[in-house]
This record gives sequence, structure tokens and C-alpha cells, in this order.
Amino acid sequence: MEGPKKDRYSLLEATQANISPIFCMCNDETGDLFQLLENYSQTQPTFTTNDVTETQHDLWKINDVQVIQKINELGENKKFIILDGHHRYTTALNYKNNNPNEKNHYVLTALVPDSEPGLKILPIHRMLTSTYTIEGALAVLEKDFEINKVTQDKITIHSAYDTFEENNSQHGFLLTDNKQFYTCMIKQEKFDKLASQSFEMNLDTFIVDEMAIKKMLNEQNIDYLPEQNVNFVTNFDEITSMFNQGSNNLCFLVQPLPIKTIVDFTERNMVMPHKTTYLYPKIGSGFVINKF
Repeated sequence: MEGPKKDRYSLLEATQANISPIFCMCNDETGDLFQLLENYSQTQPTFTTNDVTETQHDLWKINDVQVIQKINELGENKKFIILDGHHRYTTALNYKNNNPNEKNHYVLTALVPDSEPGLKILPIHRMLTSTYTIEGALAVLEKDFEINKVTQDKITIHSAYDTFEENNSQHGFLLTDNKQFYTCMIKQEKFDKLASQSFEMNLDTFIVDEMAIKKMLNEQNIDYLPEQNVNFVTNFDEITSMFNQGSNNLCFLVQPLPIKTIVDFTERNMVMPHKTTYLYPKIGSGFVINKF
């Protein structure tokens, strides 16, 4: 991942500006911070636009000194958890260390209270293109996973996933070739053993990557999944479209990651692995710019 970091550093050096915020979350047990921002958002936005997906973005500029002071008070001494933008944060930190001017001590940040109901932490599914049929994949997986076929009348990826979410509190994934659907939940004794060695076992995406895809591809010594075999997908329309293209695809669908797990990672000073979560809504690059 050194390439993206170098590119971000060069962009920061050339523009002397943050054009995309890091995305942070803070604890808001009382809901006071959310309510303050919610009340302010009832006023007319300063700026409104639609992006290419027709998602509407509204921007409010807060000029009220008392409101700004209250936000500062509510955010004081709270831990900020970086949900997205670790590379942007690291780049800004490196730039500040190399250019220790006061103006470089700050980075553009979007801060969301964890009480915000509009914040969605969505799963990132894996689409594998290989020579494996679903039967071949199950033969590899059965040693470590409890496997059960999902049987429904007129089954669809939506209905199978709903059943998967409702009935499974263990760690694992839903495997499909768009015709058959199987829940694959890691065997408890296997999970207990590995979880005692690695806290990352609490991430279903980690389980898919390390115990399913890498094992199937016989690529267990690599850091990242091979791009020629794996696509990362976030919505069912994209998954269906890829299946309709006729390639030999298998999809590994995972459940959303609880906020508590994200907090637990930060408490251990850990960074979640690549392509673990997808945040919605996304704040567009260039929507707000911090010029040094």
C-alpha cells in the first residue's frame, strides 16, 4: 500500500490542502452532540448538490459562536476513532513531521457521533473468480466450517441474505454461486483456538480472506487478496450483475460489523485490515477543502 501513500503525499505537497476529510466517530452516550447538530440542520443549508449517484449532499456553515463552543465542549476529552481515511491521516502526520509549521498541525476531519442513526457501517463482500464450483469450495471449507444449505421457495440473494442475518450470531459467511446458498459458520473449537491468537478473528471478512479464499487459492503467505481473482462489492445489484456476466464466480457475503467491534480494535491500538467496512454516506472529495 506504499504506492497510494506516496501519491497522497505528493498531492498534499502540490495542493497545500486537504481535499478529502478523514472520517471519524466519537462517543455520544447522552445524544447531546447529535441533537445539537440535528437541531441546526433544520435550518436552510448553505450549500446543496447531488453527486453522480443522485445522492443529495447538504452543507451547513455554523457561524453561531455559542453553538461552536458547545460542540467543542461536547467533544472535549473524547476519543476519536478513524473509520475511514487511515492513509490520509498517516500522510498528514508525515507531512507535518517533515514540515513542522503550525499550519500543518491540523487535518480536515468529518466527525460523526456514534448516536447518529444515519451512519451506516456496511459490509464489504468478496466476489471470487476461479476454477472452483460451489461444490468444490464446500469440500475445501468443510473441515473448518459448519455448512448448511439455505432452502426457500423462490430464493433470491436478498431473501437468502436476510435469513443469514436473522439466524446467525456466530462468525462466518454466506456462500453462493447465485443458484445455491450455503451458510458457512466457523466451528466453535476452531474459532476459540484462533481467536486466542489473533483478535482479527472477530472480523468475518478476515475469516473469509484467511480461512476461505486464500486457502482455496493456496495463497496463504500473501498480505492482500490477488486482484485478478477477487473483487470487493458492497451491494446486491453489483453482485447480480457480475453473476450475469457468466464468469465462474462465487460470492462470500458477510454481516455488518458492530460498532463495538470497531471500538474494541481501537482500544487495542489495532487498525482493521484492508477492505473490512464500507461507510455510508460518503463525504465527497472537494466538498469541503482545508487550504493551508
